[in-house]
Amino acid sequence: ELTDLVLIPAPDMADLPATEAAWVQGMLATVSVEAVIPASVATLAASTLVQGATIGAWFAKLETDTRFQIERTVKNGVALGRTNAQLARDVVGIISQGDKGAEPLKVTRRNATAIVRTATNTLANQARLATFEANSDVLAGVQQQSTLDGRTSDTCIAYSGKVWSLPEYNPVSHSL
Repeated sequence: ELTDLVLIPAPDMADLPATEAAWVQGMLATVSVEAVIPASVATLAASTLVQGATIGAWFAKLETDTRFQIERTVKNGVALGRTNAQLARDVVGIISQGDKGAEPLKVTRRNATAIVRTATNTLANQARLATFEANSDVLAGVQQQSTLDGRTSDTCIAYSGKVWSLPEYNPVSHSL
């Protein structure tokens, strides 16, 4: 019975914003800036929206979508007269032969990876910005440093190296 299956629990990311804010505080200390960590970082993991939904909501949707795909695969397989062993391979693939999983789990793996990557980057960025804003009395601005590789968007390439004032985020010597 697949109704009792819990597939993808949302990771506990509650500590990530505080860890990131502490890292920022440590980095600023290396240049003799005594920074404070804002209290607001404690609530970022529960309240930050990633493309309009909380991280927990994204994982709940992933679980629902995965359950649907597995149930559909099993029902189609049963209707086609496939054996239990064949049904299992249809759902999980043949890992020992190098297959990274059948279609339902390939999609789940890809989507979970995207959600985790986006969520961690979003939380880290929100924690950094909150820390910068809380210390705007000793910081003049922020500079974007983009990782320039084959996956970097044209927008991130254009923004890399640019500076914005704090706490208003007005462009400094550019119009982006």
